[in-house]
Amino acid sequence: MTPQDATPVPEGKSLPYHDSMEAHSRWLITQALRRTGWNQTQAAVFLKLQRTYLTKLMKQKQIPSRPSES
Repeated sequence: MTPQDATPVPEGKSLPYHDSMEAHSRWLITQALRRTGWNQTQAAVFLKLQRTYLTKLMKQKQIPSRPSES
């Protein structure tokens, strides 16, 4: 899944709770990274997370550390 695919659940579309939460958390992290120019330290501050925890979440959710060149 690319960062462009990380969008909130479209209105009218039904997803199980855990799938919805996963999609939304990917979207939140990706948006924070975009807003901070993909600076993980600043994105962690923006999300009020420790940087090491943000990095762990990114690995778990397979969010790249840099934007894909598309």
